[in-house]
Amino acid sequence: NEFTPKVTLTYNLDNGIIYGTFASGFKSGGYNHPLKVGAVIQPETIDMIEVGYKADLSDSVRLTSAFFAYSYDDLQVTKAASGGGTVTTENATDSDIMGLDVDLTWAATEKLTLRFNAEYLDTEYKDYETAGRAPNTVLTGDPAAIGYGFVFFNAEGQEMLRAPELAAYLSMQYDSPIDVGGREGSLSLNMNYAWKDDYLFDFEVDPLVDVTQDAHGILNARATLTIDKVSLSVWGKNLTDEVYFFDKVVAGTNNRGNYGHPRTYGVDFAYRF
Repeated sequence: NEFTPKVTLTYNLDNGIIYGTFASGFKSGGYNHPLKVGAVIQPETIDMIEVGYKADLSDSVRLTSAFFAYSYDDLQVTKAASGGGTVTTENATDSDIMGLDVDLTWAATEKLTLRFNAEYLDTEYKDYETAGRAPNTVLTGDPAAIGYGFVFFNAEGQEMLRAPELAAYLSMQYDSPIDVGGREGSLSLNMNYAWKDDYLFDFEVDPLVDVTQDAHGILNARATLTIDKVSLSVWGKNLTDEVYFFDKVVAGTNNRGNYGHPRTYGVDFAYRF
C-alpha cells in the first residue's frame, strides 16, 4: 500500500489558465523471470511538481506549456542484465528528471491545422549501483578472449537511459468535404515528423561497445478518401527510410541491435456497416 496524494491549484485568466500540481505515484515491485535472474524488483515511487500555462493566444492559436520535476525512489530500469540473463529490470535507488514541454496548435484555416511540440529533458541518476559490458579482450588483456564481461560501477551523475535531451514533433492535418458524382464525402490528409536527440540504450563503459541511438527523425503521411460508408487510405511510414534502432543489448556472448521499421507503405480499405 502507498499513500499517493495529488493537489492542484488553478488560476483562471481571460484567455487560459495557470496551474500548479503536486502529486505522488507508486508502481508495485515484482520479480524477474526466471526467478534466479536479477534481484527482487522493489516498488517504485515518485514525487512530482508541475507548473503550466494553457491559453488561447488568438482565435486560431492555442498554447500548452509545462515545467515539471520528478523525483524517483527505486526507479525501475529495464536494461541488459547486470548479472546473468540477457535483459532484466532493476532499481535505480535515486533519480531525478526536470523538463519543459511546449505544444502549439494553429488552425491556419477551417481545413488546415498545424501543430508543433517540443520537449527538453534534464535527467540524472543520483544513486544507481549497476553494471555495463566491455569486451573480454579489454578486461582480461587476452586478444583471444571472446564475449563480454561486466564492469560494475555507480551511475551517479549519468543521464537516464532512453531519455533524449531534446525531442520535437510537427504535424499537418487537412480535412475537407468533397463531392464525388453527387455523393458527399471527405478528404483527409495527414503528415507528421517526429525527431529525437541521441540517447543511450545502456551504459557505455568501453568505446568498443556501441549502445547509442543517434539523433533521428521519422516522417509519416496518410491520405484518406471517405464516401458514404467506404474509406480508402494510402499511407507511408518512415518515408525517408531512416535507419534507427528499437533496442541495443550487449549480452555475455553477443552485441545485438534490433532495427526500427524501414520505409513501409500500403493501402487500407474500410467499410462501415
